[in-house]
Amino acid sequence: MDPSVDVPVYDIDGFENSAADVARLHRDGRKVICYVNVGAWEDYRPDRDAFPGSVLGGPNGWHGERWLDIRRVDVLRPLMERRFDMCRDKGFDAVEPDLVEGYGNDTGFPLTADDQLRYNRMIADIAHERGLAVGLKNDLPRSPVWWTTSTSRSTRSAPSSTSAACSNPSSRRARRSSTWSTRSPRPASAPGPAPCACRRC
Repeated sequence: MDPSVDVPVYDIDGFENSAADVARLHRDGRKVICYVNVGAWEDYRPDRDAFPGSVLGGPNGWHGERWLDIRRVDVLRPLMERRFDMCRDKGFDAVEPDLVEGYGNDTGFPLTADDQLRYNRMIADIAHERGLAVGLKNDLPRSPVWWTTSTSRSTRSAPSSTSAACSNPSSRRARRSSTWSTRSPRPASAPGPAPCACRRC
């Protein structure tokens, strides 16, 4: 991670950055977002063996990744809770859950838009229960529905910048507009498109 990029918000990998990294950015006055892949299994993560084979679908086009069967919330919720616990314990302000549009792809599972919405709401709830703001990307056509289900519980505010520094191994993904939720009516300061400053996206 390069902490010298002059932007108010950093979006960095939750696994590969430490609490000390987050604290350093906070001392510099930055908001820090925790990147977590919630829609695909990654063979390079330390918790990879916790995912049973029954929830692993087809490849998603990125090396070492396979879509998850997001209908299996009984299996995936505790796994995502532990990941978001990590984000909270490291002091992150918010989470960026990636790949929340599996229903629109060939995952190997017959996923529907309703399956996706149910899963995305669960992901938002997990974040809010830990006092974290949460961003929605990849599935923005459903964001009006997602917003209407948000009720206030979060103690943290959404990052308010329109620019961010991206420093995670998945920065190769095309970054898209994000919708931020603190489980309150949409804050006026919620960011729109957040162009990445890492020069690798």
